[in-house]
Amino acid sequence: GSFRSELAVIERLDRQWLLSHYGHDRFSMARTKVNKHEDEGPVRHGPPEAYLEFDRWAHEDTPLDFAELSRRVDVDNLVRWVHLVQMTGVRDFRQGVALLDLTDPEARWYWVPWDLNVSLAISRRGTHQIQPYLVRPQLWQSDNRLALVGRMLHTSDEFRSFYSTVLDEIYNHRLTDSFRRDLLERYRQTAERFGRDTSFLKRVRPFLTNRPEAVHRMVRERQGFGATHRVHVYVPYGLEVEIDGFDYRLPYDGLYTEGSRLRLGVGQATSSEVVAWQVGDRRIEGPEVEVVIGRPLNVRPILRRETSFAGPRPSSTPID
Repeated sequence: GSFRSELAVIERLDRQWLLSHYGHDRFSMARTKVNKHEDEGPVRHGPPEAYLEFDRWAHEDTPLDFAELSRRVDVDNLVRWVHLVQMTGVRDFRQGVALLDLTDPEARWYWVPWDLNVSLAISRRGTHQIQPYLVRPQLWQSDNRLALVGRMLHTSDEFRSFYSTVLDEIYNHRLTDSFRRDLLERYRQTAERFGRDTSFLKRVRPFLTNRPEAVHRMVRERQGFGATHRVHVYVPYGLEVEIDGFDYRLPYDGLYTEGSRLRLGVGQATSSEVVAWQVGDRRIEGPEVEVVIGRPLNVRPILRRETSFAGPRPSSTPID
């Protein structure tokens, strides 16, 4: 292939890779993309029957509930792959392998993407305006992963709830300002280490700045999740709070779908300081509360002692 620079070095996913990562090679491993000029089928290691049967099942036009899907598929892995592709704008998104551990009687199919070198698809119209991949209906039947996600989004409320929860976790707690700054710095240092031009950062920086919120909103709108509401949580100086299971020291700002849940709490060391939470115009007693989102909210903990509160800030940084 063509030279893509040192920034696109990847491992080759083959039998040796299985042995080095898992200590054995008793897997069914299939490529999720087979090029037209290749005569081989998708299965590259192990018995082909398991994957071919799974592929047929995934494309069936029959009712499928969340429990059955969970028995055969690592649903968390599946949903995070979809969100990965939508956020990064991967053009060649089908590349990777599907894996089933044949030594585990309760094994489920999961996926490892590879060769995502044509990512961060940047347009002259503005990086945050690019249509996210996979939200277009014509793509859903082209891949067994998408076929499953498409069926479940249309038929399973339980799956939609899980899909929505993971979506909010990624955009509210994973793709934080600090994460994106560190990623850009890693790109810069790697390019400089190999003597490469760093002008590409001028295009990547606005992509990483603008795209997360734009994609978060667009995916929710296109897939019928309804309105989103912004939530601000004010954090007193010196206090650590838990928001959806993530620890924060600074004021937090997130987007939530109407009807989704915001979980608030504090660590054990400071739990005695928080007696309640002010959620909008309501006071909810206790250090740990769960709130159903129905409108934009300003939230703060109520302490036993009087203290000053940090004001709202646009950035949010979870504690590692």
